[in-house]
Amino acid sequence: MYRIPTHRLLWSTMLLTLATLPAFAVEMTKVDTFPAADPNAFGVVATGLADNQLIVWNGNTVYRQSATDATAFEEIATGYAGDPAFIVMAPNGTDAYLGAGFSGSIYRLDTTNPADFSEAATVATLGHFSGAFLSDTLLLIDAGVFGQPSELTILDLSGQKAVAVPVVTKSAKYARPNKDTVVVKPDGSFSAALAVDGDRVYALDGNTTELRFFSAASLIQAYEGQATLDWATDGTLVEGDAPFLGGGVGGLGTQGELVNGGFGVIKVFNAPEETSNIANLSRVVQPAGSGVFYSVISNPFSTTDRFYARIGDFTPDSTINGDVYQVILDDDPAIVLAEGLLGGFEGADTDSNGSLSYDEAVAFDTDLTENQFALLDSNTDGVLTATELEGAGSEGEGEGEGEDESLETIAEDLLDGLDGADVNDDGTLSFAEAQALVAALTQTQFDALDTDSDGQLSRSELEAQAPTPAAGCALLDTTALQGFQDSLSKLIVFLMALLTLLGFNAAKSS
Repeated sequence: MYRIPTHRLLWSTMLLTLATLPAFAVEMTKVDTFPAADPNAFGVVATGLADNQLIVWNGNTVYRQSATDATAFEEIATGYAGDPAFIVMAPNGTDAYLGAGFSGSIYRLDTTNPADFSEAATVATLGHFSGAFLSDTLLLIDAGVFGQPSELTILDLSGQKAVAVPVVTKSAKYARPNKDTVVVKPDGSFSAALAVDGDRVYALDGNTTELRFFSAASLIQAYEGQATLDWATDGTLVEGDAPFLGGGVGGLGTQGELVNGGFGVIKVFNAPEETSNIANLSRVVQPAGSGVFYSVISNPFSTTDRFYARIGDFTPDSTINGDVYQVILDDDPAIVLAEGLLGGFEGADTDSNGSLSYDEAVAFDTDLTENQFALLDSNTDGVLTATELEGAGSEGEGEGEGEDESLETIAEDLLDGLDGADVNDDGTLSFAEAQALVAALTQTQFDALDTDSDGQLSRSELEAQAPTPAAGCALLDTTALQGFQDSLSKLIVFLMALLTLLGFNAAKSS
């Protein structure tokens, strides 16, 4: 993961850097070997395989990454023609489904025994924008024809040929205006990604850029009952503290963050809580400047917050069309944001009062939101001091830090009691075994400790999270430490007095 620089940059350097870097520092690497779009296609789509390698479709040829995070890609099948809208893996882990956009073709490819295209590979014909699995055999499609309202449709893939059943419809309000009102985007290029996070399904309307989520169970129920849901009344509107982009949610972070692609930047939002519809902007990524369209390529099997950003072929700057960057998000955006503000603190402090108001901070970082400012403003006085920025993300400060501390404590407790709690003697702790040892343990905390997502906590996973011996010394309770220091001081005074008395008695005896 990216390491935050500790030095402060000069104000002039920061101004130059802002022209090319995102508001939140991330690690970005251009991947020159990423497969290019076929000459007859606009783009490239990709997803992850269970072995954490990418599978890529360029509108004709399907490629497989040679190894996890490798820069080499190997051709595994060809002849799958169309303008790529999506590629998704079925829950069985072997079948990939390729959606060819407005041409309507949806193909099936067995990734364990890939073969070049044949007519048998076509499982459905339905114009579409994107797709995502709801269950083992039910594929949700954002279906439609360019310029008309799209609808969410379910395809049952249990047979050789799929049958489409609409489950969510949109009124004429959501029809996209004619081509004349669209800048640089040719007919048929518009799309918005779908994303499934547990029971929550995110869908975005490309015309209004409304992001809504539906329950996967309600969509399946509508499908089974031959009913339809209404986009505006049955979907929950997600309210962001920054506007959403037209590319939709192209990927999910390891903590459920929503990665939103589109024109100018890629935005990463913290996903709404279970009982909320509010999504707060966390990071902004801009690998190649603001005048381009970014598509998000994500790997759902990745255990790190990384994705690929591809620059669309309809970008005016033809020299960067099709460029792909690997993006790795920083662990703590609050720290990164604070580092940036610290670097330009003196120049941003226009009234030279030793603090930054929200207006001063946002003038320096135009993507700064009120929620992010409030997160850094630890004493809630409406201004940011250098001390607050230096303390962002440190122990005891910042939103979410308490959760990290509690994970350390939980990991230490589980590690201490692992042998006794491991009732089946398999060397790991299930959630039930762990909860028997730490009664207050939640599933969310368990999942955070379970870094390989196998449903078990191993000794190495707990040791990685538990404080090291050195860190443990630093975490000594300050009250106890002060008491020890007081007792030691009293002992030294006592010994000095005793030595003085002994010396006095010796002198007197002589």
